Amino acid sequence: MARLLEFEAKDLLRKAGLPVPAGRVAASAEDAAAAATEIGYPVALKAQVAVGKRGKAGGILFANNADEAGANARALLGKSIHGFRVERILIEKKLDIRDEHYLGVISNPATKTPTLIFARQGGMDVEEQAAQGADGLVTLDIDLTQGLRPYMALDLLRSAGVGGRALPALAGMAVKLFEIYRSGDCTLAEINPVAMTARGPVAADARVSIDD
Repeated sequence: MARLLEFEAKDLLRKAGLPVPAGRVAASAEDAAAAATEIGYPVALKAQVAVGKRGKAGGILFANNADEAGANARALLGKSIHGFRVERILIEKKLDIRDEHYLGVISNPATKTPTLIFARQGGMDVEEQAAQGADGLVTLDIDLTQGLRPYMALDLLRSAGVGGRALPALAGMAVKLFEIYRSGDCTLAEINPVAMTARGPVAADARVSIDD
């Protein structure tokens, strides 16, 4: 199984028409500062390693100007995060986030189907939420002969308590994420968090694992 780096996963999302933050990859502090200035401050600098929970390990920093961008890039490059050395960083426009959700498609060994998972509370492990019986976490086993239809995604999200203008946007995101999962021979395709902004949902982070 091959796990893509965040910027590689987001390239797949972008090509599928899913909204992702403006960003560039850099391998030096100078390139990072230049990229940050081009994108526009404030920015997030994110270590590109094939492991989760980077934020808790100091793998995500922020910058409000070129000096901060260069200094934080130097702090990240070469750093070891959970045993993985940081060789590249992703510089992205910092999002103004109003709320966070989780959206993912997994290969479910119990049902032998792809399973769509949505949680109203993003940013923390879905497994922990499920174990705690968290409100707003819903799942749907998908029949590959039918695929994921828009009405299925809408029904699932309604059952999680989603409504208003966010409902069709999140349903469309779910359908496109499933298409990435299916067309890419994935074992996992997830967006965590789905950042709710003034312009709608944005894939603030993404993880894709491919069956190789």
